[in-house]
Amino acid sequence: WGAAAAAADAAAYPGDGLRVDSAEFRPSWGADGSDRPPPPPPPPGSPLRRSASDWTAYGFGGAPQPLLPLGGAARQRGRRAALSSSPPGPRDAVDYAFDHSKAKTGEDSRTTLMVRNIPNKYTQRAVLEEIDVKFKKTYDFFYLPIDFKNKCNVGYAFINLCSSTDALRLFDEFNGRRWTCFRSGKVCAITYARIQGKQAMIQRFQNSSLLSESLEVQPRLFVSSGPDKGRPEQFPGGAAVPAAAPAPAA
Repeated sequence: WGAAAAAADAAAYPGDGLRVDSAEFRPSWGADGSDRPPPPPPPPGSPLRRSASDWTAYGFGGAPQPLLPLGGAARQRGRRAALSSSPPGPRDAVDYAFDHSKAKTGEDSRTTLMVRNIPNKYTQRAVLEEIDVKFKKTYDFFYLPIDFKNKCNVGYAFINLCSSTDALRLFDEFNGRRWTCFRSGKVCAITYARIQGKQAMIQRFQNSSLLSESLEVQPRLFVSSGPDKGRPEQFPGGAAVPAAAPAPAA
């Protein structure tokens, strides 16, 4: 983000104690910058967003949003509500690391995962299409955060699987694997999310102005069980799911 922007943010909000130049919290762009160009620096003298409220914090190692000038208050309030907590530091990494042996034995039964290193050109639909090749009807929540200024995703997503067994299968399939589209060299990495479960995610987003956006950028819900398992369902307070919206096929 540049030394000047980092210094200005630290001076404006000294209580944050966050290092915006830390490799731990850099955006997951390609090494050559091909996935997404860096945003322009904020205009001189313009107020900066509080960086802690711009960093996704549902899972370990979230990448930051750009430090943008304040504006569009309604949208910013909604995005802050959805992404408000500060990301855990490295000392908390063990709490979110996916322990394969514990997941396999059932000792760790968490089901909500953070999927990292997603190429920034991927849309919500593109990510779900890649997941659905082997995991249709196995998840009931999905959210791919979007950078509205640059109109692309920020490099990670959150998905809640219907069972810990499905979470283990998805980890085995995607963790350490390259993504198939856009000739990206990014390698998928999966950890547990901090907020766990479909209902907890609904509570987290239910008052967010993101729910006034299109379905392509909203958090998405799917039926968790029964004969309609996997069918898209309306997020409480969100946009209606069109009747023609296809449910994942069996």
